[in-house]
Amino acid sequence: MKKFTILLATIATLFSASLFTACSEEESNDLTIVGTWEFSEKYEDGETATYTLTFKNDGSGSIYFSYKWEGGSETESCDFEYVYNESTHALTLIGSSNIEDIFGDRTEAFVTANKLRLVMYYDYYEESQSITFTRK
Repeated sequence: MKKFTILLATIATLFSASLFTACSEEESNDLTIVGTWEFSEKYEDGETATYTLTFKNDGSGSIYFSYKWEGGSETESCDFEYVYNESTHALTLIGSSNIEDIFGDRTEAFVTANKLRLVMYYDYYEESQSITFTRK
C-alpha cells in the first residue's frame, strides 16, 4: 500500500509539473506588443471615447481615436514608428508632432497575454497617466 501511495504521489507531481510548464510556455508566446489593442471609456452623459492602437512587426503602428456623443462624432488617426525594449519596458514613438501630446514625453509599456498597460509621463505637467488596453 505504501508503494502505491508513493507511486500515486509521483504521478500527481509529474502531471501537475507538466501542466504548469505547458501554461507558462503558452503565455510567454503571447507576450508581444505586436497586435491591435483597444481602450474604451463611456461617460455619464452617454458619450464614448475609443482608442485603437496597432503595432506591426515592422516597427510601424497607428492610433485611431473615436469620440461619439448624442448627435455627433469625431475621429482622428495618426501613424507612427516605434521601438519597444521588452527588458526596460521603454516604448519610443516617432511620428507627427502630436505623438507627444498623446503619449507623453516618455512611455512605458507592460504586456500580458491580453492586456497592454501604457504609463505615459508628461514632464511639463510633472505627472503620469496609465491606460490599460485589451487585445482585440
